[in-house]
Amino acid sequence: MSRSWLSVRVDLVGGAGRDLWLRPGRIFAAARSHTFTQLATAIDDAFARWDRAHLHQFELADGRRIGRPD
Repeated sequence: MSRSWLSVRVDLVGGAGRDLWLRPGRIFAAARSHTFTQLATAIDDAFARWDRAHLHQFELADGRRIGRPD
């Protein structure tokens, strides 16, 4: 069975009350079967968020939002 993979770029734009420039980023490969929770965990791992306390929100092309924004 062939799989199609999505390429997802994530940039860290700020934290601790300040904006970052240059923005550190990562590129992820995700299968359509991955969940947004799995993607959020991968982002935490890639940016060394050992405490898993990062709140996340994903905005879809149609404007819907998924995640734990606050």
